[in-house]
Amino acid sequence: MTEENSQSTAPQGDNLDKYLTRKRSEVVSNLIELSRNREPLTILLDSGRHSFPTSVIELKSDNTEVVFERANKEEMNARLTELKAGTVIGQPGGIKVRFLLEQIVPAVHKGEKVFVAPLPTEHYRMQRRELFRIDTQVREPVQVDVTLPDGAVVTLTAGNISRGGLRLDDVDHVLDCEATELFTQCSIRLPEAEPFPVDLQVRNAYEKKKLNGKLVQHIGCEYRNLHTRHEREIESYIHRLQLAELAVKK
Repeated sequence: MTEENSQSTAPQGDNLDKYLTRKRSEVVSNLIELSRNREPLTILLDSGRHSFPTSVIELKSDNTEVVFERANKEEMNARLTELKAGTVIGQPGGIKVRFLLEQIVPAVHKGEKVFVAPLPTEHYRMQRRELFRIDTQVREPVQVDVTLPDGAVVTLTAGNISRGGLRLDDVDHVLDCEATELFTQCSIRLPEAEPFPVDLQVRNAYEKKKLNGKLVQHIGCEYRNLHTRHEREIESYIHRLQLAELAVKK
């Protein structure tokens, strides 16, 4: 097999067992960490066919229940109330997290409409070297051409990048997507490099307010069908950014 035809060795799934904890104290610690900065997460419904952004608001004082955000769309809230269970995924700081919430019920917490569920019995927390992400440079942006389902192409900037994926900064909210959605026939343009093709699978989507008050949609994506030589171009670009950061700190 030639290098041009070889694909990225990034796994389609993870060997999760070694990242799994069932120790109650560790589950509590991990969830408290997620709640401190209201880390953006995604809750998957119907085996991943539907999703909405959420975050862990806090654990109740006895650490037996998790309080988390509702959806903006009431039909999603109604669906979760009906199902009473959902899988929460996210990648805060490049660390993949995953846990199942069951016996979910709507509630009011400190005047805010929320969902509440018992503390999960297990928690996955996966940190791998290839998921290390670094912020891109504003003056030399990484641009990504995303092909929409109708064939239209939109160009977005990557706010950060890693060997395993990147974050799209959707300032104008042109993408309407859910976790697990796959955008095919996309391309990445690194500074001083030729564009190269890639498919992008959405892992999470959330909004964050900028200093000027404008909401920006952040979309975390994983590479799919990335050629090995293009993976090396990304690694080389990340290495250059790291060297530039070190030079500034000296």
